[in-house]
Amino acid sequence: MNLVREGQKLNLIFNKGDKTVEITCVVAGIEFDRLLVELPKSFMRYIEFLSTGCEVSVRVFSTAGILAFNSIVINGGLEDFFSIEYDENAVRMEPYTESPSIEEILELLIKDKSGRSYAAKTIEVGTKGLKFVCEEKLELETIYDFTLITNEEFGNIEFTGLINSYDEVFPEEYVMSYTKISGIDRQNILRFIYSVG
Repeated sequence: MNLVREGQKLNLIFNKGDKTVEITCVVAGIEFDRLLVELPKSFMRYIEFLSTGCEVSVRVFSTAGILAFNSIVINGGLEDFFSIEYDENAVRMEPYTESPSIEEILELLIKDKSGRSYAAKTIEVGTKGLKFVCEEKLELETIYDFTLITNEEFGNIEFTGLINSYDEVFPEEYVMSYTKISGIDRQNILRFIYSVG
């Protein structure tokens, strides 16, 4: 899966003396170990900080969140093309404050404290919770165990969640928020949202 796509905006962040500088660029191309970057016309004033071997922090803006990673300049600003090192495994994903979500139908398994299981399907998957359909009656303000079945890349994502509300018109539609989820599983939800969004 490519987390970064051509045409996305990215910010290069680096130090210039005692100041932090952030310049907005565009992803011009993607290779297996690097990103080709289109620099703005104003980059010349920072050329010494964008030469081969210089360290930069990178933030790429996507619909699902911000991709952040540290990098080094592979081809500096005066060469034919500017490129930075890119290792997808080193990317951190930081959600926007508005909590990204997507409309997506996935299998969802729900288990109550007694061990009884319920089958459900998601309507919306988000970084703060889910909206789903379950034909069985679930109790409001109650915590359940959930298993979200995604795809081969992300596998099953497990968490506990609180049933917040149901739809007055369609009472089988529920909204839940995560109460306990590992950092890896939260990251996988964000990556899943990004991969299909």
